[in-house]
Amino acid sequence: MEVPAPFKVVGRTKTREDDFFRFRAEGEPRLWTLAVRGETVKELSLLDASKRALASQRKATGADSANINGLYLLPGWHWVRVKGSGTVEGEYIFQAIPGDRPSPSSEREPNDDVSRAQRLHFGQAVNGIYAPGEQDYFRFSISAPALVRVSLQPADGLAARISSFKSTGPTPAPPGRSEPGETLQYDVQLEPGDYSFRVLLDGKANGPQPYRLSVERLSLFTKEAGSDAVTDAGLSLVLDGTDQSVKAFWDEGQHIALTLTLTNNSMEQRKIKLRSASSHFLWKPTAKTESLTLNPAQTQRIPIMVDIGAQAPSNEKIRIGVRAETTAGGFNETGADCQPRCAVLPSSPGPDRRLPGPMLGGLNLAWSSLGGVLPDVAEKNQKSPSRYMGIIDGYTPLTASWRVSGDFPIDVPVRLAVTASVLGITLNPTGCAGGGAVREFEVLSSADGLEFKQVIEGTVSTLRKEQVFSFPAPVVSGFLRLRVRSTWINDQKGRVCLGELKVLADPESDFSGGEGWNIADSKLGGHVVWSSLRTLGPTWPEVMSEKGSRRNFDADPDNPNEWVVGFHHNRAAQVREIRWQRQIKSREPHELSRVDVAVSQDSPIGPWRPIGALSIDRTKEVSSLSFDDPVWARFVKFSSTDPDRAARWQLPARLQILERTAGTGYRSMLGEWGHYARDSIFEFLRQAQSASSSNAIFVTGNDSRATARSLTSSEKVAGQGQRGKDEDWYRLSIPQGQNQLRIDLAGIPTLLVEPRLIDASGAKVELERDDKDAAHAYYSARVVPGDYLLQVLEPIMYTVVTWDNSGSVSRYAASIYQALEEFARGVAPQTELVNFLPFQDKKHELLSKQWTDQPLLLAQLLNNYDRSDSSSDAEGNLLAAVKYLRERQGNKTVLIVADAASSNRDNRQLWQALSQVLPHVFTVELHGGSGFANQQDKMQDWADANGGIYTSFQTQPDLDMAFDRALCTMRRPARYGLSVEARYEKPRGPGSLQVSVDREAVAADSAVEIILDASGSMYQKIGDQTRIAVAKTVLTELLQTTIPAGTPLALRI
Repeated sequence: MEVPAPFKVVGRTKTREDDFFRFRAEGEPRLWTLAVRGETVKELSLLDASKRALASQRKATGADSANINGLYLLPGWHWVRVKGSGTVEGEYIFQAIPGDRPSPSSEREPNDDVSRAQRLHFGQAVNGIYAPGEQDYFRFSISAPALVRVSLQPADGLAARISSFKSTGPTPAPPGRSEPGETLQYDVQLEPGDYSFRVLLDGKANGPQPYRLSVERLSLFTKEAGSDAVTDAGLSLVLDGTDQSVKAFWDEGQHIALTLTLTNNSMEQRKIKLRSASSHFLWKPTAKTESLTLNPAQTQRIPIMVDIGAQAPSNEKIRIGVRAETTAGGFNETGADCQPRCAVLPSSPGPDRRLPGPMLGGLNLAWSSLGGVLPDVAEKNQKSPSRYMGIIDGYTPLTASWRVSGDFPIDVPVRLAVTASVLGITLNPTGCAGGGAVREFEVLSSADGLEFKQVIEGTVSTLRKEQVFSFPAPVVSGFLRLRVRSTWINDQKGRVCLGELKVLADPESDFSGGEGWNIADSKLGGHVVWSSLRTLGPTWPEVMSEKGSRRNFDADPDNPNEWVVGFHHNRAAQVREIRWQRQIKSREPHELSRVDVAVSQDSPIGPWRPIGALSIDRTKEVSSLSFDDPVWARFVKFSSTDPDRAARWQLPARLQILERTAGTGYRSMLGEWGHYARDSIFEFLRQAQSASSSNAIFVTGNDSRATARSLTSSEKVAGQGQRGKDEDWYRLSIPQGQNQLRIDLAGIPTLLVEPRLIDASGAKVELERDDKDAAHAYYSARVVPGDYLLQVLEPIMYTVVTWDNSGSVSRYAASIYQALEEFARGVAPQTELVNFLPFQDKKHELLSKQWTDQPLLLAQLLNNYDRSDSSSDAEGNLLAAVKYLRERQGNKTVLIVADAASSNRDNRQLWQALSQVLPHVFTVELHGGSGFANQQDKMQDWADANGGIYTSFQTQPDLDMAFDRALCTMRRPARYGLSVEARYEKPRGPGSLQVSVDREAVAADSAVEIILDASGSMYQKIGDQTRIAVAKTVLTELLQTTIPAGTPLALRI
């Protein structure tokens, strides 16, 4: 039954029957109250479009009504169920009451289970409404150890209680209950992780009651056990400078300088030691002076230098803390918040070091792909490292973290791939949700496997990230023991979990036997990104492996037969040789004789640079293409036009791509550059030439024609544009004797702007795009001497959001829809047009036939969607999304959320569409499943097609962060580099175009349609005539002399 405004209806319960209603919310989202009153009512529920319960409230004992308060409802239809007591019939009244618009301080229902827990932000209180029997869940995350206070203020007469306090790491003891009417303050020292809890109010209450909830950091410094330090009121600390701009989710490191003002207000001298900390592990503050002496009434200003790692998030303010400790046992501390933002310039950008410099790029000698093993694992199981040796397989998926049980201490022996000088280790607890992660450990080393000596001991944080432990000095080792002394669950019986252990060697050392690593090997991350060959996906891993293959392919003589190889995490490397091993005694007689080879440093769809032809000598088992000077490649394309018939042709038994050996300044791409990092040796060696640190002048204040900046030929400048907010203008002067203008635009890091050229009369000059890839575009124009204006702007963006809705991601469904709603709220009208595509197996229909830039309409689409689709076909839905973007003019973006656990289907159509449409693909991967390595390859490949971004997630906060990163990157100002060059080119001679008709081949029902361009550019001259005049002449001749009389004809202008 539909409930019309004002959303009030009188109903009647019947035994064992439920009543269903729907009402329509319009306008801005509001906080609603659903209320039902009646003696025979048992339960009131809000349902989604698929009729699944989102929130339910049973009538309390002795009460005659049930309410659901603070429901955050999007515009559109909403469904309600009223359940009777099931024993007697009776009348009831149902009402849906709109309330205020939500604010950041509003509780938002439904939040009645952990999957829908409301996200809390530090320093921001939430005002909630609690009804007896209701369940209100909240969550927050911390990225560094902190003393945290959770405050819950109940209504008068009620006691506050926090229950079900859960954590991804150690779970603290639950707090007690407050006295009626008093605020519960729960002060607890927490380790990094994700936390959730339930709010309860105890006592007798007449209907729904208000409460106030907040979470705040009291200190970033851990009090040492047994310490009796007390606050020294004689010391005052003030930290300034946190209002500086820091760009969120930037690809480079950043740096800011703060100032600490420290004053001794006492009458005694203070000898002081300074400690600094931050609320996020990517922010590393350091006091320039860490020890000092202050006389009475003395003040000193001390620089605090803050290094900020790449991809600093924007979803929380970052607290920088400084603590002053005196030799007498006193202390005082201060802190200030810094807010990274998307729409600002980076602060002092520079290289980002995920590992210490001496270790960066060092090979992981424990990696099972290089020959590392766990000797305690049966030899037959060592061939399945991800299943039995997940601690050394190079991955940290949700489903395959390594676990072992026993009494502490627990020794984990590792036999390294080779005996060599080791600089340190990394430990990564990712995937160890729920406890059991390694805490205290030590490392013992041996060169021969017999005599072991301790090298280091340490503590692993609960942070789900790779953590580095450097050795005091290099150690020659062939065998290691990781001795686990404790875990974060504090059990006496050891239940140990660890995502990954890596053992890092000297990065300048070569362990490939002087050959160079075969980086095409599927075991080392080599994979075929796409192929035009009609062959099954499982063929390629065999061709790329040591085992080799006897596979063939169905040749297409009418098209190039080609395939593209990518490397480990799509890193770039210097290639020294390519080897083709022939099949011996193959049953198929057709064998290629030549393969052309090209490389790309950017994308699996180019631009491609030919590097030679590999001639296949049929008298030899192995043919090769070698390079005296190694060639940079991120992707390698092989193509052949040999097949002259549609038949089965041989693939190579094995295809190898050999990397340059490490040493003399080169470090292997296979080394450790940061877990799952794309940047490696190529970026390491090119940092001095990076666009953001180049000599280009960054230009501002030229956002109109009147303020256009003069730009001379070959001058390099940089700027930024933002859709609907910021565009840049430049003045150009073409000197006498020049007739061509070339415009070079470079993206920083991805090209999202385009140029427009305007002559002195105000007419738009046609630009021809000569070439374009993810980072560069080159344009040319025929010009005459004189003055011009060049406008650089970011065009409108079209975005398709598509998401996996299969069973494998069902536990994240609520989180995904919350993230989609957040995305819709952030859409900026007149700058981006959006549509939604839930995964489907066949139809691939958008949620709306009309693209929209209105957040309310997008919210309504999500609300009204019945969520009945269930599909895991990532390739098919991504292809559909790209096709929907084909005819759109502007920047094109796809945001895809999936685990990519779909079959190895034919991906030729998908890659053809990606290469033609050139969308920016942002992939958000649920990192898990049985085929996680292949799934990650696909998601990384799609992101690399045209300068997109790959992100993985395993938890709800991970998903929040992944969406934050994608949205920040998509909507921030687009930075660019620009240069122009005027030159003379000899005019092309007269040309002709002949159109002829084969009169015998023309069918009786044939028709001709002529399309005429009548835009302003047609009035530019070719010689002495305008283009439109030439077109008229050609059309006249065509009609009079070429098209047969009586032919049906249409003219489209």
